[in-house]
Amino acid sequence: MPARPQSCDVAVVGAGIIGLTIAEELLSRGLSVTVVDRQSAGREASWAGAGILPPGSRYSDHPALEELAAHSFRLNAELSQRLRELTSLDDGFWRCGAVYFASTPEQQRKFGDLFARWRSRDIRVDAVGEADLAELAPYASDRLKQLAAAGQAFHVPAEAQARNPRRLRAIVALCESWGGRLIEHDEVTSVDEAPQQVTLRLASGAVINAGRAVIASGAWASRFLPAAGSAAHVRPVRGQMLLLEGDHALANNLHVDSLYLAPRRDGRVLAGATVEEAAFDKSNTAEGCATLLDFVRGSGLGGLRLVRCWAGLRPATPDELPLIGPASDRVYIAAGHYRAGLQFACATAMLIREMMLGQPPSMDATPFRIDR
Repeated sequence: MPARPQSCDVAVVGAGIIGLTIAEELLSRGLSVTVVDRQSAGREASWAGAGILPPGSRYSDHPALEELAAHSFRLNAELSQRLRELTSLDDGFWRCGAVYFASTPEQQRKFGDLFARWRSRDIRVDAVGEADLAELAPYASDRLKQLAAAGQAFHVPAEAQARNPRRLRAIVALCESWGGRLIEHDEVTSVDEAPQQVTLRLASGAVINAGRAVIASGAWASRFLPAAGSAAHVRPVRGQMLLLEGDHALANNLHVDSLYLAPRRDGRVLAGATVEEAAFDKSNTAEGCATLLDFVRGSGLGGLRLVRCWAGLRPATPDELPLIGPASDRVYIAAGHYRAGLQFACATAMLIREMMLGQPPSMDATPFRIDR
């Protein structure tokens, strides 16, 4: 005899940082929420990243993303504090600052445009000379010192980071304490919409009837969206990462062009990340790891010891803007955040909550519509 269908106000497909943060936002407003994931919560792109939280939009100059970043900058700090207060779990939020280096004229132009936008929002960006590196990056290689001497280095004191796995664990704990239901290791096979409800069918045979549903399954979101070829198409983009440890003086995030180092307070360092079109292949490759090791060595930290490597699949859209909002009357989408899922999760949850509850919008989310 089939199991009796479960019911909730909102069903969320995907227990990554986007889906869980949306669940936390809705539960805090009194809605009942069920989150479903085909594996353990937070084990895809949300877990794989370095947790860097820049104060502005780092990878796109679209004005809507810059506004989303402004909300995110405030909300990420508030979420970290709320998690500590309500769960006693520390997500490792740390306003560590960052040093950016541009190694080519093209990258210098990009950083010039980026930092001009940030300064227009009163984000502090300081030029870094060679003498400044003694404090900000005492390990710096001769190459980085040359870039600083040439005016191609910048300090962003407000940049922060969070420990992805710790934030995910804390959000799960908070959601469950409020009565949220998490179903792991069970895949959603269909999302069927009717005038009064949405029905989710799971591989196990379980059925969930919900008032509304949110598709937040990252690189796998396209299976529940309109045909590929539209703005709604989400594809995976592989990013390989390294974990290193050793004696060092790395106290800021470090960016050289599109690669970065993120220090942890326990002395470990994350190095990332490659950008590869590799479909759903999460393998580490010799070429990818060599690229990152060369970057670490070229930064002056070649003495760090390699602990492990891994890869994640970022969800990217054709125009590199996320999909946030209604896909139909009762189904919403929150996916396609590419390299900024952790950064934009809180602001995305805010927008979904405002749309679902009919609240005044905090910003114009039209650029994120599925039918753009």
